[in-house]
Amino acid sequence: MGAAPVRAIAHATWAETGVDISTMATLIYADGRRAQMSCAMDAANHRRATIMGSQGTLETEYLNHTSVAPGHPYGYLPSELRMRKGTAFNIPFEAIAAPTGSGFRFAAETFAAMVGTRDNAKMAFYEAASHDIAATLEAIAKSARSGYPVDL
Repeated sequence: MGAAPVRAIAHATWAETGVDISTMATLIYADGRRAQMSCAMDAANHRRATIMGSQGTLETEYLNHTSVAPGHPYGYLPSELRMRKGTAFNIPFEAIAAPTGSGFRFAAETFAAMVGTRDNAKMAFYEAASHDIAATLEAIAKSARSGYPVDL
């Protein structure tokens, strides 16, 4: 979204241990945009995202490790990433292929390249984003516990 949210509203289902077994949250941004997210440990594995905007839609699952075809020796799976350019329902989605590999390795290589090139601006950007993510997660947890919206 290019900015941190300004408010979080969350609802959770709690296990007897006090762990949130499922949580749904709405994030509200200063310009009025909203994002919704959910996670659950009492439902089938679902790691998907749908991003909709004024120019189209992007649908993806997010796997830690990807391959271009089923049958990878380490059990990596093809990732489903598709994009619809435009807003009409009859525009077909275009499939986008992901490279084969470990997501953890991709992340480490990207970090190493950023450090190796001394890209301080990029490092500062990701540091700020990490702080925003931590604050957002804290606000979601606080809202889920209290039942009230939480400003960031």
